[in-house]
Amino acid sequence: MPPRLDAAAVPEQTALDGHAERVLAGIWAELLGRPVGPDDDFFAVGGDSVLSVAVAARAERAGLALTPHDVLVHPTLRDLAALAAPASRAAHDDPDEPIALSPLMHAILDKAPDHGRDLIVAEVLETTPGVRADAVRAALDRLVRLHEPLRFRLRSNALGHRLVRAAAETSTVVDVRALPLLDDAAVPAVLEADKTELAAAVDPVRGPMLRARFYDRGPRRTGILLLTVHHFAYDHISAVPLLEELNSALRDGSSAPARPDRSDVRRRTWRHWTERLLKSAQSDELAGELGHWTAVLEAGRTVGTLSDRPAGPCTGTAMLRRTLPAERVAPELKVSGAAGREAAAAAVACAWSRWRGQPDACLLTVGSGTPSPYRPDDRSLALGWFTSAHPVLLPVGPGQRADTVVPAAAEILRSVPNDGVGYGILRHLSPLTPATAALRGLPEPDLLVEHTATGGEELRTGDDPVWIRSGPLALEQNTLLSYVPTVVTSAISGGALEVYLVHDDRLAADRMNALADLLAEAFAELAGQG
Repeated sequence: MPPRLDAAAVPEQTALDGHAERVLAGIWAELLGRPVGPDDDFFAVGGDSVLSVAVAARAERAGLALTPHDVLVHPTLRDLAALAAPASRAAHDDPDEPIALSPLMHAILDKAPDHGRDLIVAEVLETTPGVRADAVRAALDRLVRLHEPLRFRLRSNALGHRLVRAAAETSTVVDVRALPLLDDAAVPAVLEADKTELAAAVDPVRGPMLRARFYDRGPRRTGILLLTVHHFAYDHISAVPLLEELNSALRDGSSAPARPDRSDVRRRTWRHWTERLLKSAQSDELAGELGHWTAVLEAGRTVGTLSDRPAGPCTGTAMLRRTLPAERVAPELKVSGAAGREAAAAAVACAWSRWRGQPDACLLTVGSGTPSPYRPDDRSLALGWFTSAHPVLLPVGPGQRADTVVPAAAEILRSVPNDGVGYGILRHLSPLTPATAALRGLPEPDLLVEHTATGGEELRTGDDPVWIRSGPLALEQNTLLSYVPTVVTSAISGGALEVYLVHDDRLAADRMNALADLLAEAFAELAGQG
């Protein structure tokens, strides 16, 4: 566990210059577990895109305005400090106005039954010995109070869907169980037994959006926190502000006042983001993308859909897993960034093409979160589902190996306009015109792919009282599979690659097993094997 350091602990010889450099040096040292100097590059000394979110969040609390993108573009301590400006008071907005849904929410709700109730993430967190139940309860209550997505309520009528915000959460958010002195190996079975009960208590219509259970194992052992949260309020990157908020409360006391100015508004970044999407729905820039997305779906309609796609909503989830040992995993899959996502897309495209017995593949993939006119400027303090999805057509020749598909896949993915966010706006938010009607009339791909280098690993943001213990637990995903009936996710866990094929259980089991085997084969080819 890295030692906690502050600015005063950085060696004198680093010659830090100015308040911003000293503050940022302390933040970097705390997150990376080592002293840093003014010319150090954040990514060269152990940082990554996830930790860049933590840098921006902690800088905000220290009174400096930075975004994760600033860390990416100005990775040296000296350059980043020169860019940092004092955080200023932001304009007030009205938190009681109805809140627009994101395009992906519209896509999900158009096909899902029961208001997407089972679209839930189950995170497993761990706390240091000595953190007791009352402190955890107070920290979670504070989290829900500060972050309005955790108090969202879904409203629907004949005209569609919208979100409103509850003024306060009146439902139970967390309960406590005392665990006997179980061996750590026995803990997963307890969590598996309880996850469905907690997930069933999450309700996007009536609330709550978050339901948790703290397992108290006594004052000398770490505690376990099982947290189930609706996807409409949480995505992969939300793990960082979640940890930042919980650690701040557990370190400093949950009754400590939150910053009343810019931080408070930044916690409402998700609402501001969907407002921006609505305002752009008739823009000239977005209109310029319409031909691109129509052409992708036109060309991909025969290589992206299932002839045996089940009709109607999904009523049962099936999951297959294939594991590649560390020595068979391509290096690019182990590092956060575009290269890993591109390689994973190439592997999935190859497997899909072989399974279907025809060249090429049209897939749905998620945006990478890179800056664009349709992305929030800074989400470092914000919880929410900022995910977007868009189709991509990848060329795959008969019998072509996955490693040889990567260059073309990378070029295509890097050429996607504005990280693909515009596709969802055109499909779900823009006015109905002959051109948007033509786009919306084309079928979307029946396979979604997502890769995360850190999705199956422990996540810490320094020597703090709470961290994410492991990757999310598997839950029924009927809501997601009603939208797209096959989903491939891949993540690194303990150096190995875990590849999951989640599908509507009405699809033939033998065919799905064959696809899972082809996925493992294609991913191995990325490392020059297979």
